[in-house]
Amino acid sequence: MTAERSGFSLADDDCSTLVADLRAINDGEFVRGWTITTRSRFDTGQDDSKSLELGLCGEDGYVYWTGGNGVWIPEGGGADDWVESWWWSGHNTFLPPGSKVSAEVALAVVAEFVETRELPTCVRWVEFVEPPYVFDESNETAESLANRRLLIEMGWDPSESG
Repeated sequence: MTAERSGFSLADDDCSTLVADLRAINDGEFVRGWTITTRSRFDTGQDDSKSLELGLCGEDGYVYWTGGNGVWIPEGGGADDWVESWWWSGHNTFLPPGSKVSAEVALAVVAEFVETRELPTCVRWVEFVEPPYVFDESNETAESLANRRLLIEMGWDPSESG
């Protein structure tokens, strides 16, 4: 197996060397991201699939879990803001605040998920609650300011948006 791809299906792929392959490709240049799922690529109608989202960059790792009952991050995980990661395909994605752990912990989570196909127990998980959006006017362009003022004049209430 090679880790030079964006995602892995535990239903379709031989993931027996996945942890070693991920460790070997983790060069620390930037945050690389992967999805590991129980869903088959050939059955898009599976509602009970479970997924582990992973990011690695040198000694840093990022993990979060998605299943039928929400999004979960490691208890006490780091990263105060969203972290941009890059899939092997060249597309970017974002890892949520609180998802940062050491690379070794992230790889232990992957190893357990590959083995059990269930929520790994080597870390404690807490439900991810998205932090409230805080608008920063200091980064607003003149055009976006004019557009925002126009929307407010038309009745838009910015306090009701999320």
